Amino acid sequence: MWTEFEEHFVSLLRPLFPSHADIRRTQPDGEICILVDWKLAGVPDRPNKRSRKLAIHICQETLEDYSAASSPHRLSADERLVRHVSQLLSAFNPEHDAQYGMPEPCEEWVIQSSVVNV
Repeated sequence: MWTEFEEHFVSLLRPLFPSHADIRRTQPDGEICILVDWKLAGVPDRPNKRSRKLAIHICQETLEDYSAASSPHRLSADERLVRHVSQLLSAFNPEHDAQYGMPEPCEEWVIQSSVVNV
């Protein structure tokens, strides 16, 4: 249902992450969830160790508000979204202590309409 916005939001957020980050998308329960993780550098005993996962949830209400917004309002919302995720990312620590073979911890960020002021 939100495929066009899903691709748009991923294209906005992709430059914020390492170039080798894996970005996956799902649409659970009417929202968009962007899942991001990447291989961590500098872990000699675990060269394939993955970062802590990020799950960025864009709520259904936010998507509906964005869909109904005019083009200038969407552009402003895009800028606020990128700024908000950039701020969250600046405080994000991708390192973790999960044992080898155990799932990486996941941090969840929820994007509500109030965040992007659509």
